[in-house]
Amino acid sequence: MDGFIIVFMQYEENYTFLISLQKLDIKIDAVKDRLANLPGEIEELKNRIESLKKELESLDNLLKDKELKLREKNSEYREKQEKLALYKKQLLDIKNNDEYRAMLHQIENQKKIIEKVEEEIILMEEELEEFRESLPERKKAIETEIQAVESEKDKLLGMDSVLKKDISVLLEERHKIEERIKVSVLKKYERLRAKGYREVLVPIKKIMGNEGEEYVCSACNSTIPLEISLKVREGESFVRCENCGRYLYYEFENEEVK
Repeated sequence: MDGFIIVFMQYEENYTFLISLQKLDIKIDAVKDRLANLPGEIEELKNRIESLKKELESLDNLLKDKELKLREKNSEYREKQEKLALYKKQLLDIKNNDEYRAMLHQIENQKKIIEKVEEEIILMEEELEEFRESLPERKKAIETEIQAVESEKDKLLGMDSVLKKDISVLLEERHKIEERIKVSVLKKYERLRAKGYREVLVPIKKIMGNEGEEYVCSACNSTIPLEISLKVREGESFVRCENCGRYLYYEFENEEVK
């Protein structure tokens, strides 16, 4: 904590070692959490890789689909042209004026249908060409992302043994500190840890209250009675917060220790 000095020398040895032990336990907890989260993170990366591969495959399928639809539209165009040719042929054999006019109307309608199909073909050809041109770049972007995710996955797979080794080293260091703390004191600490407190020992902090300066527990923000805050400032060991039960200590900010 920049600008702060924890005045260990004012506390008895057990208290000082407990603060060191707590810092170590926080590190151990963080590494254990990282280790516990590792399988889930790896699974997420595997799922991401699978999703990207499917996306890559879908691009080829989309190209095939666009090509197929264009072929079908061209086939439809030929069918419409053949039908128009048939109408024109039938027109030559019609003798009745009404039937002749009706057939002319049918021919005009067929021409409009063919014109619409032609416009659709032009649009589909343009879209297909654009898609073909953009396809290599889109594939490359996905392949690059797959490689990056694969690399991250391999990194996490190798991290398992590293984290376990880190925990082993930290536990050895923890054991050395444990040996320097009274069993009864250590049990008090471990009891609160067992209740789920990541920080059993916390500093008190100064704030401006309704009646001027006062101190609060930095964990639960409850006000510390004056006599309690004085005991903590004087370095009396194992003073507890009356609200959350954590042990309190004091950090001097830019103050000269007397």
